[in-house]
Amino acid sequence: MLMLIIFLLSFGNQADSVSMNEDDFLSLLITDYNKMVRPSNKEQPITNVNHSLAIQRIVKFNSNELELDAWMPTTWTDTRLSEAADRFRDDFSHISIPQSVVWLPDITLYQRPTTQLDYEPNVLLYGSGRMVYVPSSRIWTDDCKDVGKGITECSFQFGPWSYDTDDVNLMSGGISMYEFREHQEFEIVESTAVRMDYKGPCCEGYWACIKYTLSIKRR
Repeated sequence: MLMLIIFLLSFGNQADSVSMNEDDFLSLLITDYNKMVRPSNKEQPITNVNHSLAIQRIVKFNSNELELDAWMPTTWTDTRLSEAADRFRDDFSHISIPQSVVWLPDITLYQRPTTQLDYEPNVLLYGSGRMVYVPSSRIWTDDCKDVGKGITECSFQFGPWSYDTDDVNLMSGGISMYEFREHQEFEIVESTAVRMDYKGPCCEGYWACIKYTLSIKRR
């Protein structure tokens, strides 16, 4: 991080009209940024991560399982990039960064930890270090139950795989149906998102997860 600090200090000593161009910023990021380290500092020791579920379509559904195509908008602030990001906000609104070079929160679908993403999207870096990551994936759960009146409730649980609540504060942005393509046979009549803390069976401390529940019935 020494080169990054020197670089930022040199910018601070120049006139206010001088701004950081995208090429300089990305070159520095690639050479002097440790993506293995969670973004934090003394003022903000815990990383706040907001996770949402944007449902696109029902792929498969029966009384025992549900499979969906969905986007998972995820946002956080990388405090190490905050000052640098402020330098370019007058020239462009954001920078698109390959996900391979920055830290990502390891939010995992507990029902199927090996779920593969449909593609590897870039991360958008906005002013003040705000990061926006929107992967698209096919998600699956067998946590389904009949609740009567022809309605089945199916739940998906997402949470950090290696960070407890002392490291990552997981927050929910809820469920979006804005991009949902209606299914000919089934309809989603209700959706909820609940954030929970639990004590894991394997590790010390408390862990956060978000339980997304969909209520589905036949048309």
